[in-house]
Amino acid sequence: MKTRLAKTVVTTLSLLCLMSITGFSQQLKDFGYGKYDFYEYDRWGFGLMLSSMANPGMPYAENHRKSAISFKIDWKDYYIDKGDRRFYWQNKSIGDLFSLLSAAIKDGSNIERKEETVLSHLIGFASWGWNLNNPGRTSIAAGFNINDFILGSYSYERTAQGIPVNGKTREPHGLYYGVGPSIFFDYAITDHLVIQSLGTFSYNVFRLVAVSDAEKDKSYPRPHLAQISVELLSSAKINAGLDYTWIMDRGENNNKARRFDLILTYRF
Repeated sequence: MKTRLAKTVVTTLSLLCLMSITGFSQQLKDFGYGKYDFYEYDRWGFGLMLSSMANPGMPYAENHRKSAISFKIDWKDYYIDKGDRRFYWQNKSIGDLFSLLSAAIKDGSNIERKEETVLSHLIGFASWGWNLNNPGRTSIAAGFNINDFILGSYSYERTAQGIPVNGKTREPHGLYYGVGPSIFFDYAITDHLVIQSLGTFSYNVFRLVAVSDAEKDKSYPRPHLAQISVELLSSAKINAGLDYTWIMDRGENNNKARRFDLILTYRF
């Protein structure tokens, strides 16, 4: 299933690139999306994802690598003229919950908790921006984000014989909220194909909830969050993209949780 999804995304990207042969306007304002222009209309999207998790900062990092099929919903409300506002919100928590439940049912016979890292969110990632230039082939916007994120890394110590003992979730962990800058960049390949990208940095403001059975240290520095999103949109409404999200742990536990999502989206 995972291999088929990855191949589907790659195939879709190839087909979308072939569409560029049929259009040469290369103006963002001319980008048609179904019956209407893409910009000036709000768009709901549903995306099927191949999500990969890793944490190279853990002592046995190979046990924290995993991949799963998930899904997300999002909302884009983009205006294109200079000074106009744009807004992007996405949520992966519902799809992640289904993915975790599926994995738990599949592994129900194993009573020993596995080493793993979780990086998700509750409400989602939200970014606002205001366009800095008159639209042509490109559009740049700057603004801010309000993001929440859920973080947890469960790991074991090892005896001299290599036996896992003393499993626990160490700092940093819990549900965090952060704010910070967001940068948007759109590029028109043709009037049928547009690349949209977004980069965010979230300065951690506070932790709302800690993991209940984890080690807790209120003096431990709160981690920051960064994300890069790139999406290739087509006038056929079939889109392909990727998200890369990572944690910046400012404490001594060296948590380097990161997540990579390969996404196939249909936006209404």
